Amino acid sequence: MSPAEHSTPLHAQGEVAEFQGLYGTFHVHEILLQKIWLRREFLQTEARTGDGERLEILDPGRWNRLAGPDFLGARLRIAGREVRGDVEIHFRADSWIQHGHDRDPAYDNVVLHVVLFPPPAYAPPARTRSGRAIPVLALMDLLWHDLEEYATDDAIAALSRRDPWPALEQLLALPGEERRAVIEQAAQRRWEEKCHFAAMRIRRLGWAEACHQTALEVLGYRSNRVAMLHVAQLHPLGSWCERRPPVSRLYDSAQGVWSSRGTRPANHPRRRLEQYVRWMEARPDWPARLRRFALPSVDGCGLDAGVARLRRRLGMAGLRQAIAHEICADTLGGDRFDTWIANLAFPFLAAADQEEAARLLWFAWYPGDAPDSHRMAARQLTDGRRQPVSNGLLQAIIALQLDHWRADGAMPLESRDRSGGASG
Repeated sequence: MSPAEHSTPLHAQGEVAEFQGLYGTFHVHEILLQKIWLRREFLQTEARTGDGERLEILDPGRWNRLAGPDFLGARLRIAGREVRGDVEIHFRADSWIQHGHDRDPAYDNVVLHVVLFPPPAYAPPARTRSGRAIPVLALMDLLWHDLEEYATDDAIAALSRRDPWPALEQLLALPGEERRAVIEQAAQRRWEEKCHFAAMRIRRLGWAEACHQTALEVLGYRSNRVAMLHVAQLHPLGSWCERRPPVSRLYDSAQGVWSSRGTRPANHPRRRLEQYVRWMEARPDWPARLRRFALPSVDGCGLDAGVARLRRRLGMAGLRQAIAHEICADTLGGDRFDTWIANLAFPFLAAADQEEAARLLWFAWYPGDAPDSHRMAARQLTDGRRQPVSNGLLQAIIALQLDHWRADGAMPLESRDRSGGASG
């Protein structure tokens, strides 16, 4: 992936960097880079040091939020040789000297310097007090997504565990029409973000592979979306079409990354992998089927009619059944299926020249997975009959939360979070 595909950096100062994103500037804390390393959210199969040596991460180390290196006791394999030691992470390579790490005994055991931006070819390597050169790994060209998508997902994961009402209280004081306008504008921003991120994935991976990776990510839920992306990276769509790998091999390929925290037995990742294997067996061409799928005409339709009437007008119940059968072979259902439709099907179909129909359906679609706090807030913001809780309303709540926290100058971060982003 070329750096041009990523958000453009404006400046970096201390532990926060400012970037140009879809709606203007956004801030990224160095903690986000640490999370990307911890969760190994990048293309590990292509990882090389600045000298071109193959790098394997056996153990990213213990996250250290106190003084000293960012990760302690990491286990790596560099050019086939196992290395144990600490890992330090910065936006740029020159921060090593700027922060005085070359003179600090606490950094004598650092064996890898991880940076976001590739250092210039003429830049000298980071060195310890003894003069030992430290290999460098640049993440920019290895990232799975645009950096803004990482930042947004991380913020949503943090906000999903917080009370949404601080960002919504002013809405209740607005007259109905004004409130509806604010909600629609907020939902529109989320829609544009999702379409932007989907288009970037399709451009980088191609339609079919982007479908494959995003579907597995959705099936991972919040706790295991990163592990599912590891599976997708190691087992691309082409390998499934030639010979579908057994579930045991798929599961083992992300060993050490899976999380059981907050996962119900029905949503265990092994069961979700079994589900995807059945899906691929029945519909190995499902990405092509999705691309050919024609959404209903939305001529004369609009959100002003109300969600309930729009659902009837567009025959959404029947449309849901058709998508489930024709594309997913009836292997997906429940809230996760609705999340898949909202997060994958509609943004991808928008990229395939069905933007207007996809946008209206996305807003009026049935709510998928969402925290109970967000569902309760949504019910307070709607009358329940003409405007039942919809995906668009839940997405508007997320957008308003993001606006609320962005107003503070930085994205919300939870430094102890080891999970992936929210399903929103």
